Formats: sequence, C-alpha cells, structure tokens
Amino acid sequence: MMRVDITVPTPIQDDQVRFYVEELRWFEVAQDYGMGNLLLRHVRAPGVCLLFNPGMAPCTDRPLFGLSTDDAAAEFARLSAVSFARGGLLQSPGRAPRLLEYPLGVTFSLRDAAGNLFSVTQWHSSAE
Repeated sequence: MMRVDITVPTPIQDDQVRFYVEELRWFEVAQDYGMGNLLLRHVRAPGVCLLFNPGMAPCTDRPLFGLSTDDAAAEFARLSAVSFARGGLLQSPGRAPRLLEYPLGVTFSLRDAAGNLFSVTQWHSSAE
C-alpha cells in the first residue's frame, strides 16, 4: 500500500489533535514520535497521513493540502454545526462560510488550529 505523508506545521500539538481527531473526526493518532512530531492517519483512507512538525511556520496564504469527499454538501453541513475551538470553515470577509461550485467540482476551505489552510473537494465525474 502506498502512503502519503503530509507535513503539517504545528506550533501547539494538543490544539491540532483536537481539530483533526475530535472536531473533524477524519483522523486518528497513529504514532507519537516525540518532541512534537505526531502522525495522524485518515480513518477512511489509511494511506493518507498528517505528520505534525512543530518547527515550521503555518501555511496561511495557499492550501497546504486538499482532501476529497463523496458528498461535499453533507460534509459542509456537518462541519457547519461543529463548534471549533480554533480554526474551522473559512469565510471571506463579510461573508459566511460557503460551498464553491466550479467546473471540476464543489469545494470548501478550512483553517486548522494552527492557521494552515486546506481544501475539501467533491470532484465532478468529468474530473476523475
């Protein structure tokens, strides 16, 4: 099996674990390497892992990574009801968070507890 490790800037590990494991419910803790380096594994795609790195600055100006989903609207609705301690659905100034439709799919963006930007997309069949 192929594994993809995404290095995620993580100044405060506990906040990131709360965000990805408890609030999103998309990842589980797989390995603690010590000194702030922690590996999370996606619960439905075990080949996708996040490796927390405390020595990096957050990626705030462009998406650090993207995940795909079978139903962006349902996932967006579920996450809209989550009370995130830090981070959460991304909103434009003066606008509520929303789904964006474009030719290849439907997407929305989030910021994690460290401020890293990432996206979630439901790809249209023509894009697969």
